[in-house]
Amino acid sequence: MKDIVIKINSDIRVVGEEPHLMEMTMPAKFYKKGAYLYIAYEETELTGMAGDKTVLKLSEDAVTMLRYGSNPSEMFFKENESYETDYTTPYGVIKMENTASDVAIHVTDTGKGYLEVVYDLEISGISKSVNILRIEIIA
Repeated sequence: MKDIVIKINSDIRVVGEEPHLMEMTMPAKFYKKGAYLYIAYEETELTGMAGDKTVLKLSEDAVTMLRYGSNPSEMFFKENESYETDYTTPYGVIKMENTASDVAIHVTDTGKGYLEVVYDLEISGISKSVNILRIEIIA
């Protein structure tokens, strides 16, 4: 396991609303297990999920985002594929569906590089957004 620093850029665009842009830099852990690379970090108050842990599982062509804690969830991103999941909140379970239009994984076995996922997200049929998530390993 290697200590790293990541920079997360998130761009969320909901129809009819101003873009929601967020940039954070935080410590993380990097490791390899079998054929997969992992990046693990603790969420902060800025994300609204302080204390939760997020683990990104990277394969050659897909990203799985596993979130543990008060808001557990799992999201899977593979280009041109849709994935349905339940998102647990203090107010109940919400259905989510994401469809990735682009998944770029440029992370080496030594823990350098970046990943970027562009995806549409529909939440319980009430909200639709286009999202860009970019995570860069900067140290």
